[in-house]
Amino acid sequence: GTPVVLLSATLPVAQRDELVNAYLTGCKSQQIASNSLQHRRRFGWENQSTADLPAAYSPDVDHIPDQSNNEALTYPSLTYVSEGRLNTVRIASSSRKTEVMIRIIGDSDDDLVRTLTSLLAEGGCALVVRNTVTRAQKTAKLLRNHFGSDVRLVHSRFIGHHRVLNDAWLLEQFGPSSELESMKSSRPKRAIVVGTQVVEQSLDIDFDILVTDLAPADLMLQRIGRLHRHPRGLQEGDRPAPLRQAKCFVTGVTVLFGQPPLLAPGLDRVYSKHSLLRAAALFSDLADRNQPLYLPGGIASLVQAAYGRQTFGPAEWQEATKNARDSEVRVIKAMRSKAATFRIASPQPPGRPILGWLHAGVGEADETRQGRAQVRNGDDSIEVILLFRGPDSDLYIPKGNHRHASEAIPSDRRPDDSLARAAAGCLVRLPAWITRGADGDQIIAQLERNGWFPEWQKNPILAGQLVLPIDEATGSTISGWRIRYDMENGLEVDLEK
Repeated sequence: GTPVVLLSATLPVAQRDELVNAYLTGCKSQQIASNSLQHRRRFGWENQSTADLPAAYSPDVDHIPDQSNNEALTYPSLTYVSEGRLNTVRIASSSRKTEVMIRIIGDSDDDLVRTLTSLLAEGGCALVVRNTVTRAQKTAKLLRNHFGSDVRLVHSRFIGHHRVLNDAWLLEQFGPSSELESMKSSRPKRAIVVGTQVVEQSLDIDFDILVTDLAPADLMLQRIGRLHRHPRGLQEGDRPAPLRQAKCFVTGVTVLFGQPPLLAPGLDRVYSKHSLLRAAALFSDLADRNQPLYLPGGIASLVQAAYGRQTFGPAEWQEATKNARDSEVRVIKAMRSKAATFRIASPQPPGRPILGWLHAGVGEADETRQGRAQVRNGDDSIEVILLFRGPDSDLYIPKGNHRHASEAIPSDRRPDDSLARAAAGCLVRLPAWITRGADGDQIIAQLERNGWFPEWQKNPILAGQLVLPIDEATGSTISGWRIRYDMENGLEVDLEK
């Protein structure tokens, strides 16, 4: 009976139904439980099981049938459960509506440069979203060669101090302007922001044009939500003339006639291939038919299509899509099976004997990397405090506009709390692909040799933290990886040559 609030504009109806079902099942009130059973029978749930797979991914689990108002495709709407019953209420939307044209472009450097050169001929603000930090860094370097200082890179592999600076800059340049300030004059004449998933959410920023790697449909909508987000003059008159029609250019996928689409290398390591192929079918269909995507009205129907059971896209795509779906089903089953081994058992009815209950526990927590891997899906990440090592071997806080910027921090005595907080603001996560398995163990061992300072353990802010000291000009090598850092590109990692 505890109230739970979920906020999402892009929640697939099957996943919503699964969450509602879990809530109803967990209600302790006998009356609510009874109503829950009636609700399940009403919508045909009593013989369906979500124990094996989430409904959103399973081809064998039907969705709850739409009610008379077709609430699955209603947006915006409020879905709520009261006394075991599911209700959906349509909410009046704002008057703001955007039509976005979808275009598919090639994935080569020339395709990107040519597209942006044409689009920004009269100026404008463009957002380029890449699915990985490495891909974003390479793109930013490419575009700086053609557009110079108009290009800025943002991603998650900056230290905390610099991520704050990047977010503040984005809001200042591309956020909503005050009523007393001219929106036209507050934006740069020409700008290209290259970013990763950090620009998808939370930041209220607005761009004239979007180029994005293919991603699952709900995340594509999050990215498209940064396009023409705020009005810029009467009928968008403050935007450059070629950019007054919102356009999203999708890259990272090659659509070939009579063949399944080809994904750019590495994209299916970030997102499931099945969800990418479904998104490719949806967005290439919009592009082929020259049909705009209507926001916000089209959000619900596109998300439900992406995560529904129906097949779509060319016939030649179906075998590849089915194979990708089957592979995803196997992965999810394996994940659930692995998780079940360490899951605490559900509460038993009153009066159940407690004999043998100790044998059902999961044991003591294991704080080793191997132990943490038992209860986490995905790679175990390593966070480090990144500091520069000067010619005198002293450590320095990286430059910026924060207190203690470029200040030396002693490694042989306990830092005061102010300096310790400045150091803690230099945390950055090493990329997962260099910290897997034995490689990660080697990196930790080297960090413990070179970046573990006993006196720092006496300050609770820094206790237990590993330090990565690197040369500001040339970088440093750790376990065969060359690591560099600057305020322009963030943390860069390459195999030592």
